[in-house]
Amino acid sequence: MEHMKDTNEPVVTFSLIRYHKPGLRTLTYLGLDHWKMHRVPGVCFWRLMGVGRGKVFSPHADLQRSAIFSVWRSYADARRFEEESSLMKRV
Repeated sequence: MEHMKDTNEPVVTFSLIRYHKPGLRTLTYLGLDHWKMHRVPGVCFWRLMGVGRGKVFSPHADLQRSAIFSVWRSYADARRFEEESSLMKRV
């Protein structure tokens, strides 16, 4: 993605997050991070998602992982989120 640094084109990211201490904390983050994402500069669209367990779709949640799908105004906005966001720092 080095070649994208100078463009102002929208950027799509998908981040799979693994928590060091799984459990109820993961569900709490999914709820609280929803409000934090509203205030992130440069994000045009985002979705926080839980992750299922196993190799196929399953109703059983994997409380050790979650995911963030997001669309950013620019590569710089996406990079800033990865480097400075409290959401990304705790994983």
